[in-house]
Amino acid sequence: MGRRSIEFAQAMRTSGLRLQGMRGRVERMARRLLQASRMKLREIMKPSPLTVTESTRLGEAQQMMSKHRIRHLPVIAAGNRLCGILSERDILEYRAKTAPREDWWQAPISAAMVESPQTAGPDDSLTEAAGRLAVAKIGALPIVEQGALIGLVTVTDVLEAEVNQSMR
Repeated sequence: MGRRSIEFAQAMRTSGLRLQGMRGRVERMARRLLQASRMKLREIMKPSPLTVTESTRLGEAQQMMSKHRIRHLPVIAAGNRLCGILSERDILEYRAKTAPREDWWQAPISAAMVESPQTAGPDDSLTEAAGRLAVAKIGALPIVEQGALIGLVTVTDVLEAEVNQSMR
């Protein structure tokens, strides 16, 4: 949702503007736009996500992803500090680059992970996160507070929250 949509929704709410024939629909749309812009990532994030370290082997990470049915693993260093993120796609790309080698599963995560990934704060809006995920074409945003990883928000979490908002 863009800045203009939010401004429109706020103007609709504060001005008391009523449009004949479309009053209910426009008001509902304005209300939904405002609710989505107010929802914070803290409300939808997965707290304390599964994590790995840089020295964890790719094979172990892939097994964790498969077992827990997840596609992203934050990579942490000492003190729960985020240093990267590993996705299923990162593993596939690494395997494609090392195709002749059959021991890809022995490689450390640091060989395939994305270093210094995009992050978000717990008080960032749902709308802002959706925009970041779409523009960067990524599937997850680690949620960081005071430098420490506290949660993870995926595209699926954002879509689910948007659908729930529109159903209210």
